[in-house]
Amino acid sequence: MQTDEIRLLQTLHTVTDTDSGSDDAEYRISFSVDCAFRKAKSHAAEVMMLCTYAPDAEYGTEGDSPYLAVQCDDAVYEAVESYKKTGSFDGASELTPLSGQFLFKAKMEYFGEMMYFYALDRCGGFWENNALCMVYPKKYAGTENEQRLMQVLDAAAASYREERIGSDPAPHSQAPAPVSQQTAKRDVLQTVTQTAKKINRLRFWARLAVLVGLIAVMIGGGIAKRFRIQHLIAQNGSETVLSDFTPDEQQQILDAFHITVPAQEQDACVSAFLRSNRNEKMCSYVIEIGGVSDYDAFFAANAARDLGQSVNETRVPDPKKRYYITYNVHFVQDPEQRAKHEHAAAYDRIEALFAALSA
Repeated sequence: MQTDEIRLLQTLHTVTDTDSGSDDAEYRISFSVDCAFRKAKSHAAEVMMLCTYAPDAEYGTEGDSPYLAVQCDDAVYEAVESYKKTGSFDGASELTPLSGQFLFKAKMEYFGEMMYFYALDRCGGFWENNALCMVYPKKYAGTENEQRLMQVLDAAAASYREERIGSDPAPHSQAPAPVSQQTAKRDVLQTVTQTAKKINRLRFWARLAVLVGLIAVMIGGGIAKRFRIQHLIAQNGSETVLSDFTPDEQQQILDAFHITVPAQEQDACVSAFLRSNRNEKMCSYVIEIGGVSDYDAFFAANAARDLGQSVNETRVPDPKKRYYITYNVHFVQDPEQRAKHEHAAAYDRIEALFAALSA
């Protein structure tokens, strides 16, 4: 049973994880945090390296507050993006610009709680508008508890490191084998020399053919990799993912998400419909649409969508890559709070459809 007073243990442990950056490079991410915050498994695609306040437990529990994590949901993304454009964001307090790997630190209200966070672009800038954050009850604002929690995050930020791992090895060059010459009769030497020249020519053309083949494979692989459809929202394997829909089910999903498919997009289809419980208070539903030939026309057909733009229109990590058209919705799970939202009916319909398709 947790008391109202935040009790720190004054010892640190290191939290580590890996993530991919540009060109599929792997990055090892780490920071140190007070042992009162224990690592917890996150079922939310937008939350990684989750540590919740659990001074008397071996592990943390997802959904508990206060918690510390690396996070990139809509609230964080929009705040950091606004700061980049204007130098501030709606609801900002105690905003302090920083230099180095963090853009700034600030506080803001966050779904009925408070968030103190450090903004950054992770993995060499590949994942934009993320935050190392501390989320805690609003009742702690202005108290000694808040100061303790801010100190915990300050220490984590000071120890935050990203290390690129698994870089490609440098190409090797092979020195030509030495050619030994032996004394022989002139006619025999000429015969050997001519034969050697023929063999060398054959070896040259054989090596050239192999080299051309390797280059073709590398170019072909690079092109395939570049144009392979990527996922915009990272998954950690804990989400509930549905796929293989009938035409009728596809239309039900599109209708529930208020999405219009242009008539000319005959091959467009819903490839995945997934649910992610970000925590006990928030829930996310996401769909991925593949087979679209003209993305701009698709976005234009849905420009007036009341549930907002696609994720592709708000953040694309690498413009050289092609991503599934992705739509997501986030809403609180508490029925009373959700009933007050202007899109409550749409949320209920999406949730009911997902439950029906999961059965």
